Amino acid sequence: MTKHPLPIPLHDFPCPLITPRLFLRSPQPSDGAALHSAAIESKKEFDAFMPWAWETNATQENSELFACQAATNWIVKKNEEPWFQYLIIEKKTQQVVGICSLHTIDWDVPCFEIGYWLRTSKTGLGFMAEAVNALTRYAFDELYAQRIEIRCDKINQKSQGVPLRLGYQLEATLVSNRILPLTGQLSDTLIFVRHDASDLPTLTVYR
Repeated sequence: MTKHPLPIPLHDFPCPLITPRLFLRSPQPSDGAALHSAAIESKKEFDAFMPWAWETNATQENSELFACQAATNWIVKKNEEPWFQYLIIEKKTQQVVGICSLHTIDWDVPCFEIGYWLRTSKTGLGFMAEAVNALTRYAFDELYAQRIEIRCDKINQKSQGVPLRLGYQLEATLVSNRILPLTGQLSDTLIFVRHDASDLPTLTVYR
């Protein structure tokens, strides 16, 4: 196993990550308005699967507080919510189209979970697969990840499409371990995993 050459808290995290269509960068103070706008557009999806995301961005003030705390955690490498968040910005429009993040981190392995959400009008364009591809490569190449997970609800077909498109393997199904916010019914969590960056779809990523 290859060990990371520096203690993780001292490592300089490259940012932004730049792909053919996207900029991925850490949140900054004053990003609240753009985040809130994206969240309002995506409220229906938040209500169905991620009510916590709506609570975080229910008002512009909430979104601004989130952006400020996320920016602080980047600077001090603080391993708690909000973990290492990347705003996803479309180059063509300069619009914030969503967020992806590295979270639930165990630096000793190291292993990570990738989370994400995308504004409704930008779904179906491959933006999230592009962003998560870049973040997956970054975690393996720069952070010496040995394991990356993506978790999603069994009935969330859009969310499942991202790891499947990127060659993540379904490792486990956690049966009846979550409750659907809108219905109160039990549902399952799917856990998709990669252990290296081999065979990821081709993508040029600049730093």
